[in-house]
Amino acid sequence: MIIEQSLMKSMQTDGGISRERSTQESVISKWVYSMHATNTVCEGLEDLANVKMDTTDKRVDASDSRVKRDTEDIKKLHIILANGTRFLLAMYGAPKKIDSIDKYRYLSFVKNTRNNKRVQLSCLPPTCAAAHQHLCRVYYQIQVSLGNELDPENWGWVLKDNGLEPIQTLLPSAPEKLINTIFCNCKKGCNYNCGCKKVGLFCSQVCTNCQGQFCSNVESNTTDEDVYDINEEISDPSFFLEQSREIQQEFEEEFEDYLDDS
Repeated sequence: MIIEQSLMKSMQTDGGISRERSTQESVISKWVYSMHATNTVCEGLEDLANVKMDTTDKRVDASDSRVKRDTEDIKKLHIILANGTRFLLAMYGAPKKIDSIDKYRYLSFVKNTRNNKRVQLSCLPPTCAAAHQHLCRVYYQIQVSLGNELDPENWGWVLKDNGLEPIQTLLPSAPEKLINTIFCNCKKGCNYNCGCKKVGLFCSQVCTNCQGQFCSNVESNTTDEDVYDINEEISDPSFFLEQSREIQQEFEEEFEDYLDDS
């Protein structure tokens, strides 16, 4: 692999390892022990970018053209996510100077609370993690329509019960501390009036009656992507509490401009 070859090159002596010139045993040991880790890294990159990297066993020449081609394949995913995020920000009416969907989600939340409005979580932009999964599925569907075959499990889908289901996000639907403070007292059903459902959360073990098992608002019975794709909270439990002052100070001027524009 390219990473393996780079490690080998960095540890060669004047004569090279293959010529049996003097090389410290500790250096060779470090190189050998690192091989498993580099293989894991390469496999992770393959899964992320949907590319395959040839191994040194195949005696592939790691030329500049191959390095460039592999780099372009990996960058393709970043371009898809960056352009898709800009589209989502424009769709939600974000100012052009805001390039983070998590930031705009936070600003929208703060604006609603400052105006003493009831926050409609379904109207907030999705988190970055949820948006990325959605954008991957959009790209996959476009490529399929063009006749290009891609592995759906590398593009926002998961194989479950002999069928494909969308990956809503790779993060929890809400911080664990928050989930443990929100519960419902529904006696049956847990339908539209359920306190958990209103904030976009599934019922959990702390719910008084259903305990997250005996109702319709449990994860195993939910396949609607919109339920928690755009209703999930930011994954860091201290985001709104411990870091609120720091974030507010950092974005103060930008936030004031946003209020003036709206």
